[in-house]
Amino acid sequence: MPFGPDVPNLGKTVSQDELVTVRLRVACFSGKWAVPMLELMSFPDIRSIFQLGHLTKEEVMQAGPSSRECVLLLRGDDRLIGYAAVADSDYFPKWLDLRYAMHPDFRRQDFCSEGLSKLVQHLMETRGIPGITAIIPDHNAASRATAQSIGMKQIWFPPVHAHGNGLFVIERQG
Repeated sequence: MPFGPDVPNLGKTVSQDELVTVRLRVACFSGKWAVPMLELMSFPDIRSIFQLGHLTKEEVMQAGPSSRECVLLLRGDDRLIGYAAVADSDYFPKWLDLRYAMHPDFRRQDFCSEGLSKLVQHLMETRGIPGITAIIPDHNAASRATAQSIGMKQIWFPPVHAHGNGLFVIERQG
């Protein structure tokens, strides 16, 4: 998913294949990230987010990056610390569905919010995406907080006393 023409950021020119925040690079998936991606996907909670729990390591590499446009959240030292994927939304035409996960060592440090905010801004402003959805389990407080921190609003709630998924959305302004 090339990000478009070179994007000026903090006085630097960023290549077409990445966006830069203060602490992160948001880069497209490529083969050189296969081994770190396997490490990240080895955590059971992350495998469940991307519905990869039953797959072998080889199948994870084929199913993850090839079935969705995916980006990697990289720290300044090129450490892979998170992953985000977008695909066509099942709920709204021309919208995208977003899924994301962070390496356990880097959770609750606002890295995910920082990277996703930049990605969402890019998708809406540069690619003209009218809106983005995220389906988040009601028991996943951290992901719900991340969605809210990047401006997403919950528009569907699971029934009272039932475990389920909430639907979060953000729409392009203007």
